[in-house]
Amino acid sequence: MRDTNVQNVGSGNVKIQGETIRKNTKITIGGLVIVVFLIFLFFPNFNSIEKRIVGTWQINEQPQIFVTFGENGVFSMSGDGDYLDGDYVFINNNTVQAHIKYLWADFVLSGQISIKGNQMTIENMSDPDDVFGANGVTITLQKTK
Repeated sequence: MRDTNVQNVGSGNVKIQGETIRKNTKITIGGLVIVVFLIFLFFPNFNSIEKRIVGTWQINEQPQIFVTFGENGVFSMSGDGDYLDGDYVFINNNTVQAHIKYLWADFVLSGQISIKGNQMTIENMSDPDDVFGANGVTITLQKTK
């Protein structure tokens, strides 16, 4: 049983003193793994591909071309003096579709994305208007910022 001391110090004030309890809490590796798992379970967008795609990427197969995905769905491509822009949306968990404005027309490119570290792979690209010659192509990109 813990000792508690209650004193009347006057003017309706009471002073309460008790024993201080100190506990050491140890976090185990297993406990840490469970916490991280729960974060990913309850916050699925914490590390989603939609968040990881944001930034500027350099196409490995054509290093003069840079692609930027903005947080607000803005898309741009630049290189060799050319600049294309538009917007992008995810049509499912790992498939992105970019709508590119070029001169008087809008073009669509899409592909399945995977990201590991600072490398993104876009596979099974679809270029319905065959403007970029990208149907069925796979490209890899390196994140620059």
